[in-house]
Order: sequence, then C-alpha cells, then structure tokens
Amino acid sequence: MTTSTTTPNPRLASILQKTRQAFQIAAASAALACAAGPAAALPVQINQSQFASQSAGLVVTSENFSGFPGMVPLGNSVVLANGTFTGNAAIVNDLGTAAGFCASPCLTTGDTTGDLRSFSLFPAGTQLWSAVLDMVFDFALPDIIHVEVLGNSGLLAFDVVGPNAQFLGFADPLGLLSVSFQHDLAQGGNKYNYSFDDVTTARTRANQIPEPSSLSLMLLALGAALAVQRRRQRLIG
Repeated sequence: MTTSTTTPNPRLASILQKTRQAFQIAAASAALACAAGPAAALPVQINQSQFASQSAGLVVTSENFSGFPGMVPLGNSVVLANGTFTGNAAIVNDLGTAAGFCASPCLTTGDTTGDLRSFSLFPAGTQLWSAVLDMVFDFALPDIIHVEVLGNSGLLAFDVVGPNAQFLGFADPLGLLSVSFQHDLAQGGNKYNYSFDDVTTARTRANQIPEPSSLSLMLLALGAALAVQRRRQRLIG
C-alpha cells in the first residue's frame, strides 16, 4: 500500500498568511472606526492665504456688490451670487473711503438694536466662506461683533474687535450652513454701521465629495476578505 503526501507550497502559504493578517488588521480598524464614530470637529477660521490654497480645484463664487444700485434700500433679505443675506436696513454703499466707508461698493447694515445679520443658503457643497468685514462710525470705543459659524460639523463662536477692516475666512469639510454677526452694543460707544465686501464661497463639484474614512476602511476590509476567498478557491481547485 502506497501512501502519498502533499508538500505544501511555502510561497503560497506565505501569501495566504500575509493576506489573513492584512484582513484582520483592516477589519479591526474598520470596527474601531465604526464604534468610535466620526471625530469631533468644528468649523475652523482660516486666513486669506489658507483660503486661496484650500479653494484650489473648487468652484469659487464671489459677490463684490458692483451690480447693485448704490445707496438704495434693499430690505431685510438680499439675494447674493452665492447665498442670501438677512439683516436690517441693508444698502450697498458706494460713497468710498472719503466718507469713511469701503474703498469699493460694499453691503452696509445699520445697527442700533444689535440684531442678528446672517449669510446663509449657500450653494450645495460649500466648504469655504470668506468676506472683508469693515466696522465704521465708532469714534469712542473699539467695535465688538459676535460671530457664529454654523457647519455640519458643529458651531464656531468668537468675537471680532474693530474698527479696522479685516479678512474673515472659515472652512468646514462637511459643509457650511451659515455665518452670522451681532453687534455687542453693551460695550457702549457710538456703534452704528458695519459693512461686508468680497463675500466669497468655494464648493465641491459633485464628483469631488469625499467618502467618510470609516467607509473606506470597510471597503478595504471587504477587498481583503474577497482576496482571501479567491486564494482559498484556487487552493481547493
């Protein structure tokens, strides 16, 4: 009686072992990602150079207010090229720096009540927002404006101190929903007007929306599992 033995292929066994290890690591990473959930994040404030670099490859839309009639009341809701502004007594001011205003036409809002002014209804997929904020007509004390940035990842809130014009930029990779401003009248002083210019948004294209990291890990684990299954079938065959 003859007994035959099959000598295992060392190279094939090594490949199978490495594939099993890769699958185990990927599966464990996917399980941890799913259990932990997405990392906590908030919209972040960015400077002008960061806005320029992060908006590369995105669809950028800017509203400079040159198409609006000057010094004409616009009501409490103004449709912009990249969203909607809601606030009291809005006009496009084109009086220039000689009168103490913006150098170019800008959206100016009078504020004697401390009402909320908001930019919202951005184009779908908007990840970046910026504007130049200019605070005028406060000769006694520095202006203080409370800013709130709402995005799909959370709420960012802070104070801006004037009176000089300054660039404000924000980013949220999950999408921005609104940017709001409220004058802090409790600080006293002759606070009245503040203005916005060069309101700019940057949004993703439909095929640029990133996948969640947890989904990527799950796809990696699935690919490794399929590779193991195919190699096993080859061994059996």
